[in-house]
Amino acid sequence: MRSYISKVNMTKEVEDIQKWGSEDFGLFSVKSAYDRLANHASGQHDEVFTCLWKAKALPNVLTTTWRVLLDRIPSRILYRPGGRV
Repeated sequence: MRSYISKVNMTKEVEDIQKWGSEDFGLFSVKSAYDRLANHASGQHDEVFTCLWKAKALPNVLTTTWRVLLDRIPSRILYRPGGRV
């Protein structure tokens, strides 16, 4: 990390701004964020998710499976740096 940071040249003459990389003018929009996410290729996940959504199962089973695959199941276990709480 230190070697990466040391390569950055900092000058006082340059204004610090935020720029959204998906738009020509650098302005954020929900549409541009959606388009970027929709066009994002996740490779192997695409095949798994395609099969998942074509499966004949109850919606709550499909949704739970989808969340498990994305590691997005909420739990009461909290993780903190240095271990579990």
